[in-house]
Parts: sequence; structure tokens; C-alpha cells
Amino acid sequence: MKRDWDKYLNSQFYSECQLISALNAYYRLTGKQYTPQKGVELRMKGLKTTVINSDYEELVDVVKARHGAAITIGDAHKLMGLKTKWKGKSLYDFNHTEKKNPKWKRGSNTIARFIVTGSKNKLPLPIEVKVWHPRYGFHSVLIVDHEPKTDAYQVTNFGYATTIQGWIFKEDFDRYVNDGNTEWSYRVFELKKKK
Repeated sequence: MKRDWDKYLNSQFYSECQLISALNAYYRLTGKQYTPQKGVELRMKGLKTTVINSDYEELVDVVKARHGAAITIGDAHKLMGLKTKWKGKSLYDFNHTEKKNPKWKRGSNTIARFIVTGSKNKLPLPIEVKVWHPRYGFHSVLIVDHEPKTDAYQVTNFGYATTIQGWIFKEDFDRYVNDGNTEWSYRVFELKKKK
């Protein structure tokens, strides 16, 4: 599912890197740019918030990213119909927790083969990754493509560490991954199934 690189968001104005990752994940999964519908309501800690137009600035306010981290990013995920398929500290852990897809059965070590030796198969995309970089500080990026032959990732919103088209070798990318005292470093997105 190749997407047009020019349609991904690759810059930010505030502290909305998680919002940019969510918008890029939506585009990667659907092939469409996300625009909120007028009048969509969210419930946040007892307060009623309404997205009144499709303006990007409105989404920045919904996730509370104008003056700090996107502390209510879950609300944007709900709006876009995104859900977390898996999250963990290492991509090596993915094959030990994903049981629904037979390709990822326990003990198959499939992800380890993808990461260590490369494979004709690709990683389950998109993958949000927590990173640390001297230019950005703590930052959220999204892996949108994986080239197993060269073991490289195409990463959005990480221009100071990647090529113009967002490519970075896995071994170079790994040094930026923030695997410190956090619940997760990697998160795989999927769309919620419509009822």
C-alpha cells in the first residue's frame, strides 16, 4: 500500500508530533487526508468539546498540543477511527503478543527475521515510534514504509535525521528510539471496524 510521500505531514508548529503521527497513520491506512466533520463532539474529562470546523488548528486544540505535549491524543484517535493494534518496548516483542494473525504466531520469530536479516515481507505498518533527537527532544514519528532489502524505514516528521524522502537505515534509526521509562516505544495502528 504505497502512498504519495508529498501528502504526508512532515513539519509541525507547536508540540503536536503525536497528532501528526495520527494524521499520517490515517492517511497510510485509508489513502485519504483526514478532515474532521463539523459538529463532531468529544467528551474530555467531563467537558464537552466540539470540533466546529475542519481546520488543523482546531485539532491542535482538541489534543491540547498548542503549548505542550498532546495530552489528549486519544480523543484524536477516536475521531479518526484509529486504534492501537499492538504496543511494546521492542519490535522483537511483536511476535510474542500478536495471536490473531497466523503470520505472527507465538514463537515464530518473524519480526526478528524481518529486523535482523531482512525479508521479502514487510513490517506491519504504520508504526508510531517514540524517539529522542537533539533537535526535537522527545518526539513522535511514524514509520510508513519498510524496505527489507536495505533494511531502511521511511519515517514521517523526522526531517533532521532522514533523507528528503524520509528514508533512514534501521541501524541509524535505532539509536534515536526512546526505550527509557515508558510503557511503550512502538505502537502499531489499525482502523476500528465499523459496526
